Amino acid sequence: MNPSADVPKQHAVDGGVLRNLAVSQLRKFALCERAWFFAKVLRLPEWPLKARDLGTTVHAQLEHYLRTGGDVLGPFATVGKHLLLGPGLDLLVEEHFGQPSPLLADGVPLTGDIDLVNPRHLADGVLRVTDHKTTKSIASCAATPEQLASAVHDAGIQMVGYGYWAVLAAERFPGLKTLEL
Repeated sequence: MNPSADVPKQHAVDGGVLRNLAVSQLRKFALCERAWFFAKVLRLPEWPLKARDLGTTVHAQLEHYLRTGGDVLGPFATVGKHLLLGPGLDLLVEEHFGQPSPLLADGVPLTGDIDLVNPRHLADGVLRVTDHKTTKSIASCAATPEQLASAVHDAGIQMVGYGYWAVLAAERFPGLKTLEL
């Protein structure tokens, strides 16, 4: 995977070099290289954002629910509960790419934790990979399927990376024929 030849191979970080990069950071880099540099290389603190804090809280609630079945969902997550899978040990929740990472961006290993890998439809050859997002309006803010399937579009960089991981990990998913992102 080489989403961008412009992704620097090394950055000085406390006298060291950039050893890895999260797939989600590729999106931030694509949106604003300067903001990425300030946050990830210079490690300047980011301003608190209600939306980001809400997203972090909702992600934690979804992770707990999908892993344990314990209904700790707050009001925001509860609105979408009907869209969630039933919890279970068969679900891969916050699935890490592994070490060493099979994904590289211009020679830099990509790291990541996929929110949800659902193998429940492998009997039909389908593996579903989900990245949870929070938004104030799905109609006006959500990315289209075409945008999510394209690493050229900033919304798709993360999903294309996750899809590529799933393809590289196909031996873990016997019968895989179709990947749904």
